[in-house]
Amino acid sequence: RALVEQALIAVKSKLDRGPVNAHFDLEARKVFPEANGLGVDLFGSISAIEVAMRSGATKVELEGVEVPATVTIDELGIRDVSTVLGTFTTKFAVAEKTRNDNLKLLASKIDGLVLQPGESFSFNDTTGDRLLEDGFKMAHVINQGQMIDGMAGGSCQISTTLHGAAFFSGLDILSVTPHSRPSTYVTLGIDATVVASRVDLQLSNPYEFPIAIHYRVARGESHVEVLGKEKPFDFIEFERNIDERIDFETVTREDPEMVMGHMVVDQLGYPGYKLSKVRRTYKDGKVIKTDKWKLRYRPVVEYARLGINPNPNLTPPKKKKNHGPKPTSGKFTLRQ
Repeated sequence: RALVEQALIAVKSKLDRGPVNAHFDLEARKVFPEANGLGVDLFGSISAIEVAMRSGATKVELEGVEVPATVTIDELGIRDVSTVLGTFTTKFAVAEKTRNDNLKLLASKIDGLVLQPGESFSFNDTTGDRLLEDGFKMAHVINQGQMIDGMAGGSCQISTTLHGAAFFSGLDILSVTPHSRPSTYVTLGIDATVVASRVDLQLSNPYEFPIAIHYRVARGESHVEVLGKEKPFDFIEFERNIDERIDFETVTREDPEMVMGHMVVDQLGYPGYKLSKVRRTYKDGKVIKTDKWKLRYRPVVEYARLGINPNPNLTPPKKKKNHGPKPTSGKFTLRQ
């Protein structure tokens, strides 16, 4: 019996076939069902060999046992990811390493998410509190209209790119809040700011089939695809109208450490806007659904320092590199 068991273990290592769980390849846009494995039943096979030996048989059929997959296609929750319902891309500077690390970590928490028909999504619930112990880092964030360093800087670019893809996929947008000032990486009206436990992006799947979110951050691009079955519309149109432009205030402070006649802008001012945003969904040349939003961006105060020191031997100040969005006006339309 010991020799038989030893021989069967060697055979088992060659013949056993492990199960394959149901899974999807979002890059290839394919779903693979589960495949159960098959293994040699050691004790059942020993018994079969004993019976064969007693009967004088020269051949014996080993006992096998099916090894079930741990994830079935029903548990996976989706059977078709062949169609891109909508997509959106924003760009970022690859040199900002800590911010980019945050982008990749956040995207990894959303990539592969499946929403069933009628199921809702919360950005904050999905990504958590985004703290240092969770692997997040300090990076640039917009706070009260000013660019400062904050925990998990870059979160808003991840939520904004996702919002853009959801918008052009026709998903229901349950809750979205624009930044306190226009963003540099996306057109006015598409941005979606998030603040852990306070300001959230919430979406819902309105279709009769499940959808999957594919998120990729690489080579200076944040890219989202919403995948599912054949889409029930032809294209979606984004239209934005500036209803009112609000001028910004300039605050100038005297600087006794800077030579007279020179001025340095510490923070650029940006106008505020009141705007109307419309989403039109088209099918067979007709508008089948219209969604409307009213948004407001507050103006950002410009802060400048004016030199008042009469000493001509002082070194003139270097100009600070300020960057930001260009003022926006009029109507803007985008189709996908």
